Amino acid sequence: MLNGKKKLIAAGAIALVALAWLGVGAALLFFEPTLAQWTLIVTAAAVATEAAMWIGAVLLGIEAIGRLRARLRFKKAS
Repeated sequence: MLNGKKKLIAAGAIALVALAWLGVGAALLFFEPTLAQWTLIVTAAAVATEAAMWIGAVLLGIEAIGRLRARLRFKKAS
């Protein structure tokens, strides 16, 4: 199970992605971006999403390694 720090990091990554895509929607509704500006806005949101996915993958990997170590310690003890 994820501990408090990992949950906080995951929640922060999710919030970052949500804010990035809300910003994309706000830019579309309130401004009239040119094609170059729109490309930059959507690319920035996509990069934020990609970073959050990698953060999630790292957290899951750390969790899997921890479970494997615990399982190996339990097997060694019995």
